[in-house]
Amino acid sequence: MDIAALYVSQANDIVEMLGISHATMHVHAGMAIYVSAKFMLRTRRASAYALLTVIHAELLNELMDFLHYRSLRLDDTLSDIALTLLWPMLDYAVTRHRRKRWKAETALRRRAPSS
Repeated sequence: MDIAALYVSQANDIVEMLGISHATMHVHAGMAIYVSAKFMLRTRRASAYALLTVIHAELLNELMDFLHYRSLRLDDTLSDIALTLLWPMLDYAVTRHRRKRWKAETALRRRAPSS
C-alpha cells in the first residue's frame, strides 16, 4: 500500500468535495491546524508551539507530495508553504507585538506616580 498516494488522493478528494482550489485549501488548513493546536495546548495568545505544529504539518504534507510525485516541484512547494503559513504567522506576529506593547504600557502605569 502506497501511503503517499493514498494521502494525496484523500487530500484531492477533500478539495474536490469542498469545491475550493488547492491554494484555498492550504490557507484554511493552516489556520485550522493553528487554532486547533492553540485549543489543544490551552493557549489563547501567540503560541510558538501552535505555529511549530503548523510548520511541521506543512512539511509533512510536502514530504508526502514529494514521495507521491517523486519530484520536488519547487514552485508548487514554495507556494503551498507560503499559503499554509501566511495567516498563522501573521496572527502570531500581531499577537506577540500586542502582548509586548501591553506589557510595556502596564509597566509604565505602575511606575507613574499617582496624584
